[in-house]
Amino acid sequence: MLSGWALSSLAVYSLVPYKTPWCVLNVELPLFLLSGWLAYQASLVCRDPGVLLSVRSLALLLCVAVVLMALPQARQSRSVNVDGYDDPRHSYVFVQTKRGYYEFLQDLFGVGDASQFVGTGGPVVINVDPKNPTRWYSITRGWHYDALQYRNGRRPKRSQIERADIIVAVKRGLAETARRVSRSSQRWHRESYQLRPGRRVTAWYRQELWDAYMARGGRKSSPWPRPAAEDIYRPPVPARFR
Repeated sequence: MLSGWALSSLAVYSLVPYKTPWCVLNVELPLFLLSGWLAYQASLVCRDPGVLLSVRSLALLLCVAVVLMALPQARQSRSVNVDGYDDPRHSYVFVQTKRGYYEFLQDLFGVGDASQFVGTGGPVVINVDPKNPTRWYSITRGWHYDALQYRNGRRPKRSQIERADIIVAVKRGLAETARRVSRSSQRWHRESYQLRPGRRVTAWYRQELWDAYMARGGRKSSPWPRPAAEDIYRPPVPARFR
């Protein structure tokens, strides 16, 4: 059963061109379980006095071999998930957030910090597209979005743009959002950052907030990573789920 699970998962992962880290877990889990079961069976043979010594020795060698094979896999797993998750030299393809996205987070939180000194009471953020991780980073740092600020792919209205401090968009809706921002009565500063391979995130910052952020030192004044907030906003449960 474990062998069938491992082989079918590996076949599906090999055929599907869109690779993601959580899909790899579906491949690794049955392999880990299969290796553990094999090592356990070999240990039982090693401890059985009724088995020939030569067979027990082979079983012991099998246990050692499983451990020795697991060590480089553990090192490679750490490298892929911690240090080199976006290293194109790895044989597997990961569709992951690129490191250039951290520059966006520095600017996002830096402008948010600067808004406290400009007196806007912000930041008010419009996140146009659902397929970017901005809200998860910002919510865990103490920010929260209401229904007007998180558009879930819908284009922002003119009245929302006029009230916004920061507007974020990816490919979907980018052209229309840019057109509406250009028609705003406010002055905006535009920046573009890496998001994923083939995808960039574009952000518009209210010009006075960007200027205040630059006056404070820009990214030098906005370190990353930032610790998570102790009090994380938890939105109310939708009525249909109560």
